[in-house]
Amino acid sequence: DIPLPLQAKLLRVLQEGEIRPLGSNDTRKIDVRILAATHRDLSAMVSDGKFREDLYYRLAQFPIELPALRNREGDILDLARHFVDKTCAFLQRSPLRWSDAALDLLSGYTFPGNVRELKGLVERAVLLCEGSELLVEHFSLRPEVVPDGSSLNLRERLEQVERSLLLDCLRKNDGNQTLSARELGLPRRTLLYRLGRLNINLGDLNG
Repeated sequence: DIPLPLQAKLLRVLQEGEIRPLGSNDTRKIDVRILAATHRDLSAMVSDGKFREDLYYRLAQFPIELPALRNREGDILDLARHFVDKTCAFLQRSPLRWSDAALDLLSGYTFPGNVRELKGLVERAVLLCEGSELLVEHFSLRPEVVPDGSSLNLRERLEQVERSLLLDCLRKNDGNQTLSARELGLPRRTLLYRLGRLNINLGDLNG
């Protein structure tokens, strides 16, 4: 979001290693390293003429691409716990426990707003929680209900599909959880969490 004139000034600072303080006629040498982050596609912006190509290559010497939170399912609960602990510490209140239903709710959500959405959601939940445990009702998300009069809601149906998928994959890999996690594209700890949540054990593989 840096305008082109400011991009030119930043490039000059990086090239010459000096700045001129506001209101001064003298320059001052600096020795800094730049860590830049963006949610924009800078290469596309370069093509569109909205970002300077020379500045782009200056900044992109060691690029690190961080996938969207929806593609890092194993990180969702870890980050949620971190944000809860941080918020509780800021509010000077005792740490909160998590209900299994609340964990399931977050792990099944895609978070289109990425980490910022997760952080805001968790902070709000802490403020709404008057007890010692975070419950589903503390979060603004709600499981959708299938509108055909079925007794199963959408989450329950998805759990049935997920259970079948996990069991099929484990059977295919002779119960090897590491191979199954790799095939499913999940961190192993996420697979173990889902197996526990769905009450799947190795004895179920013979069913």
